[in-house]
Amino acid sequence: MAASTTQTALSLLTVRNVFFSIIAYFVLSWAGQIIRYRFFSPIRDFPGPFWASVTRLWIAYHNLKEDECETELALHKKYGPVLRITPTMLLVSDATKLPEVYARNANKSKYYVTGSFGKTESLFNMQEHRVHAHYRKIAAGPYAFSNIKKMEPLVDARMKDWMDKMEENFADTGKKFDFAPWAVFMAYDIISEIGFGAPIGFIEQGKDVDGLIQGFHDGLPAFGLLGRLWPFTYSVTRTFSSLSDGHDVQVPHKFNVHEELRSAGIFHYDARHCNLRTEPPSSVPSLHSESKQHISQIHREGFTV
Repeated sequence: MAASTTQTALSLLTVRNVFFSIIAYFVLSWAGQIIRYRFFSPIRDFPGPFWASVTRLWIAYHNLKEDECETELALHKKYGPVLRITPTMLLVSDATKLPEVYARNANKSKYYVTGSFGKTESLFNMQEHRVHAHYRKIAAGPYAFSNIKKMEPLVDARMKDWMDKMEENFADTGKKFDFAPWAVFMAYDIISEIGFGAPIGFIEQGKDVDGLIQGFHDGLPAFGLLGRLWPFTYSVTRTFSSLSDGHDVQVPHKFNVHEELRSAGIFHYDARHCNLRTEPPSSVPSLHSESKQHISQIHREGFTV
């Protein structure tokens, strides 16, 4: 009897039956997801397109189509200031709702860890608001407005280079040019000057150096999909993180944040300011010491820079 039952079961285990079983599993799972999101979700009463309420493929499609902003604006005009754009996400266009959306003591959802590999949280994707407030306070010093103002001569220097290049290449020659890429060149040179201690050279070379700007633009669609297909992407990153837990990662040398930042020019703003001004500002040296103190405290707290 047992042998007969086993033989009957094996006879049903055909490629065709397995294939249809898999299809049925996914169809039933998707149907269950639709029912759960449409009728049992805590945000089921908020307006929006049907497909947006049951699958994230709707917003991913419009992101790839590059009409997401226009589509959402039209839907806001149709449905009002609060719009459901995914099964678990609301889009709010009412400024009066900002205190509720960005509540100071609110914890972030796992949506913010999308695209982050590994278990170490960065300052951006920390979910617990108390933990985030603690590390934000440590890292906030160098970004305070009083310190940012000390970097103004660096911005002035890059703008002067840009104006000189405009005059040399176009004003003096009368040659027509596309203003848009040159504005981007200035912005990227300023960012690299302040962030890494020296301009990459977009203004000097008058081109996209090594295709860096184009590379950033080429990566935007991928990052857009990572955010819009959450929590699928979250599951993928957690899977890779789990797989890597059992393997030792060989690090060639211990990263010394002080030496790395110093070699990049981060702690040399005082000297650069003195070169850019006839009279060195007395407040600049404090940026040097304050930055070192903040980085040291970050290391003591075990935060990843």
